[in-house]
Amino acid sequence: MITHKQLSLADIFTDCQNKFDNLYPMLKALLLQLIFSIPTTSLLIVFLKYSQELRDFCGFDVVPDASKFTRFKQDFLSDLQSMFEKPLIA
Repeated sequence: MITHKQLSLADIFTDCQNKFDNLYPMLKALLLQLIFSIPTTSLLIVFLKYSQELRDFCGFDVVPDASKFTRFKQDFLSDLQSMFEKPLIA
């Protein structure tokens, strides 16, 4: 017998909060990659594995693997590009 769980607003909020908490560390890591001109994701992962300070800055307890970075870029690349390409209003 399949049981169903009733979703509550609190459950939905918690799920959304978890998504945003996981989003910011990835953004910070990719920002570091741009600042330090790290050419590949695999090299970024090496930097993060060996530098506690960089992990702390990003907010990673455990460094994500390359597939998570790839998936993140695939899901949000167009949004990130549009955010940085918008002209500033004077």
